[in-house]
Amino acid sequence: MNKLYKVNLSYLTYFTLLNDVEVFRFFKKDGSSNKNLFLNKLIYNYHLIINEEIDSFNNDLRSLLKEYNLSNNNINELTNSINRLLTKKDNSKERKEYELTFLATSKYIYAFLDIEDNYLNNLTISEYLRKLFNSYSLLTQDERERIVFNEEIELINKAIKDNKKIIYEDNNERKIEVTPIGVFNSKDHQYIYLIYFNNHKFVPLNIYKLNKLRISKNIKEELNDDDKNKLNELLTVDAQFISSKIIDVDIKFTKKAKSIYQRIIINRPKSYKIDKEKDIYSFKAPINQLFQYFLRFGKEIEVLNNIKLTNLLYYYFKESFLSYKNNRNKVYNNSSNTLEDNSNE
Repeated sequence: MNKLYKVNLSYLTYFTLLNDVEVFRFFKKDGSSNKNLFLNKLIYNYHLIINEEIDSFNNDLRSLLKEYNLSNNNINELTNSINRLLTKKDNSKERKEYELTFLATSKYIYAFLDIEDNYLNNLTISEYLRKLFNSYSLLTQDERERIVFNEEIELINKAIKDNKKIIYEDNNERKIEVTPIGVFNSKDHQYIYLIYFNNHKFVPLNIYKLNKLRISKNIKEELNDDDKNKLNELLTVDAQFISSKIIDVDIKFTKKAKSIYQRIIINRPKSYKIDKEKDIYSFKAPINQLFQYFLRFGKEIEVLNNIKLTNLLYYYFKESFLSYKNNRNKVYNNSSNTLEDNSNE
């Protein structure tokens, strides 16, 4: 059973939804985006989450009203009136000129029918969905990802509670069985990650990569004392870098580097000590995080005491230099031996 829905949305909401389709990797086998599946999962999961929040709110409200010795009828009337206020029509003047069209598929149709039968409170289904989408678009990206992949997160949590492994398929349809540790947000609020344990290693994996996720019949892999100590240390760093070795390094900044460090906050490692006279910043962080972050600093930094990080940056810029050098020669040879130098423009 498929049913067509149309919702008019503001610019912000409409393009947040379309962007998340690609950010969370909703693609068909032919490589085209699968907007329909994304919207169905979003509505199904967000509706369930909202229902739980409403039920919790109503229970708390009823408990509070009972303290005033109100009758059950009066309590129900007040509760229903407040719920109607919370779901009142959107009368904002923000332009809703972007039409979103999609099908409710048979797998998720229950959520749509439940909304229409029990939760509209004098709204049309389009108005209800617009409020739902608007609410979703105001959340941070990792919060939105938790909504879209709520089913997967609940399954992971159940496996952890039952001391079981999980099985998922990678992009090559290989079945992989691992011990789940938990689901964690990145500190920059961009993505959420499953941290799993396998052969005494902790590995981060984007939730959207968990294809055909299910709970295994096999008992989880146990952590020894060394594993537990390592995990406690790793959980202090950003989830996406948990498999990277933590290093202690001093880096000398130029004046421009200090400005860049203040300005760029995504994946920024925290300095635990700063020598202001010498402009030396000390870091204790995963080497991959340091490498990825400081790539954009170029010649504005100097790594003082870690050869591994120095080599990573050195070989990256060396290969980049050779690539640009080859490209420059090709441009020169293809332009009748004349090369205009615009480097000072």
